[in-house]
Amino acid sequence: MENYYKKSRIIIAILSVIVWYIMLINEDPGSRMFLIIIFTTVAYLFTFLGTGVSKKMINYGDNIAIPLIRFLYYFIALPALIFGLFYLVYFAMESIMDTMSNADLSLGILALIIVAIITVFMIVPYIQSIIIVILRKIERSK
Repeated sequence: MENYYKKSRIIIAILSVIVWYIMLINEDPGSRMFLIIIFTTVAYLFTFLGTGVSKKMINYGDNIAIPLIRFLYYFIALPALIFGLFYLVYFAMESIMDTMSNADLSLGILALIIVAIITVFMIVPYIQSIIIVILRKIERSK
């Protein structure tokens, strides 16, 4: 199982490079490469932190016997859960920021960074779980 996680970390790093390259296409080459390296490193490190969450997602999904229910779990229930948790964190941060004065712009930027980090931390284990399920299916079919 650990071999799957090593492969999934590499795949996530490659996907991160591709996505950030597309997102930063209009930036100058020096800053684009620097930002791609930084964001890819962060995504790679989040894969180590999200491994425990990913293992729980996969263990729960493996216990589902009916293939249709398993498909709905991975492609409907988990994304809905991630979407709901994102908005829960977002609305909590928004209500905290509404109680502060408008002069606290730095706290607003900090809140935005916290929401972004929590969102990435929720999405990376999900992507890692999907990659591992696909890798296991490919290896079983050989």
